[in-house]
Amino acid sequence: MSRYRINEKLVKKSTRELFIPYAPSGIILSALIVVPLMVILNGGRIGSWTIAVPFFLLVFGLQMVRLIRRQQALMKSYFLEITDTGINRWIKGNPPLSIESMEIIAIFKFKNGGFLVKGQDGKQIMIPPMLDGPGNPEQQLLALSPITTDKKDPSNLRYRWFMLLLTTAIYLCLILANNKIVMAAAVLLALGQIVLVLYQIWKSKNLRYASTRALWFHVILLGVGLYLALVK
Repeated sequence: MSRYRINEKLVKKSTRELFIPYAPSGIILSALIVVPLMVILNGGRIGSWTIAVPFFLLVFGLQMVRLIRRQQALMKSYFLEITDTGINRWIKGNPPLSIESMEIIAIFKFKNGGFLVKGQDGKQIMIPPMLDGPGNPEQQLLALSPITTDKKDPSNLRYRWFMLLLTTAIYLCLILANNKIVMAAAVLLALGQIVLVLYQIWKSKNLRYASTRALWFHVILLGVGLYLALVK
């Protein structure tokens, strides 16, 4: 039996690397929600912009700091145990997750050195590459099940930017389009995207907090778009 935790130095480095690309995109995408609401609710008055924009940037900055600290706390609380009978994982704020060796469907190794263990009933355990502990996790996983080397990232990471661009495009069509055909198509696409995302959340019941939050962002953005299209 071997127990692993995440290397705290690598956690800080990984968080900084994620913050650089996500902060600008987060500001832009959040503004897509705030600005149309301001235009509709305040009639686009200049006075409201001079107060609302700095306030929004302040709130967004504080929220980013809070999310970064929460993400670091979650990563630091990550605890993995590999035994001869299976894999056990603990994360703060999440129920313990165990996959016995007989339940393992497949184990994937990704190009970043991490692993994904798929079990029955939608169980999934992500194993990051930044682990501290005795022994070699790959050898121990190999003793439980064959490992498939996948040079691509997990699908939820590989297609995240495509989904984000699609959601943003649908949202812009909802709030800007005046053509009834374009509007109807955007509404149908928005509803389809919402159903797809909700299905992903339901199917993977043990998604990490960060992954779940990212998926719910699509639902919220499209929900706001549908509301703005309705009141427009």
